[in-house]
Amino acid sequence: MSYHIYTTPAFVVSSFARGEADRMYKIYTKDLGMIDVVAQGVRKVNSKLCSHLQDFRLLEISVVKGKEVWRATSAKESAVFIRTFENPLSRSAYSRILTLVARFIRGEEEHRDLFSIIESGFFAFEKNKNTEAEILAIEYITVLRILNALGYIKEGIGLESYLMKDMEFNEMTISNAIKDKRKIILEINRAINESHL
Repeated sequence: MSYHIYTTPAFVVSSFARGEADRMYKIYTKDLGMIDVVAQGVRKVNSKLCSHLQDFRLLEISVVKGKEVWRATSAKESAVFIRTFENPLSRSAYSRILTLVARFIRGEEEHRDLFSIIESGFFAFEKNKNTEAEILAIEYITVLRILNALGYIKEGIGLESYLMKDMEFNEMTISNAIKDKRKIILEINRAINESHL
């Protein structure tokens, strides 16, 4: 019996130990949506997957569909966020974004635009050494864009410049977001509260 191997970019959202040597992962993929993946033997010292399958990593993962969960066959980190992980503020913002994604995304459904939004936010954290205000602005913009992609943001609220598909995380965008912080947070909180998730 042959199995189809799916290879896709993915974010490792969370994980927990399973059995003696396995680990269970919640992974948000570009092509398959949110999937539960087991990595057999990943906690063994000689595991090839161990160094790549770390929480909050962006990687290229290959999986096969099992009866109940997906099974990881290979993985390699596709981007290394050194500055992001060295800075506790950006690392915390990064993990909050992925926690929000896990809260709102249920099941296996491709959503390439959403994946790109998350990816662009994470590259913005990494691009340069950001101040605390800039890190929070990148987080707020990314969360606003995620909620918009999922249909939770109202139109005509004066935040449209952050929601354009070709929006870039440049100095002007981040500076404007710092000024619009209160308005962005109010809209994010409204959307989250009304979602009942």
